[in-house]
Amino acid sequence: MIRHRLDLYHEQTEAVVAKYAERGILTQVDGIGGIDEVTDRVMSVIKATQAA
Repeated sequence: MIRHRLDLYHEQTEAVVAKYAERGILTQVDGIGGIDEVTDRVMSVIKATQAA
């Protein structure tokens, strides 16, 4: 199961992430922690991006 998900990431997502990083529009968010903590981090990034 995990191997399959990693294969899918490499096949389908990795190129998109690289392209966004190349364009300077990729933001990484730490996904470690409780749901509320991670949600707050994601929402902070979204709000900061919208304000820019």
